[in-house]
Amino acid sequence: MSNVYQTTLLLFLLIFFFTTPAIAQEIFITQKGYIAAFEEQDLDRALDFLAQGDRQAFNRFVSSNPGVFVLRPGLAVYRERYRVFAGKVKIRPKGQTWSMWTIPNAIEKKSE
Repeated sequence: MSNVYQTTLLLFLLIFFFTTPAIAQEIFITQKGYIAAFEEQDLDRALDFLAQGDRQAFNRFVSSNPGVFVLRPGLAVYRERYRVFAGKVKIRPKGQTWSMWTIPNAIEKKSE
């Protein structure tokens, strides 16, 4: 490997790792009408039902699974993980130790 390549890679990794915590500290606000789940696979299942247009299966799944729920709007949260290609985010309400999964449209960056 050439020195230029190694230096560029090292610089990229340093920038990535030192800027990621700053992004994680931003506060977001939850929006109305979105679902969330404590477990990522439960969110996946609920979203599959919605994508298939099977409202009956979705309603049965949500009513029988207390870990899947409609997200309360106006909640201040931190974004802990962002799975860009999967279209999911893991969020943690401010002041809490637990977290949940939802979709990126369910949160908006808090305006200053």
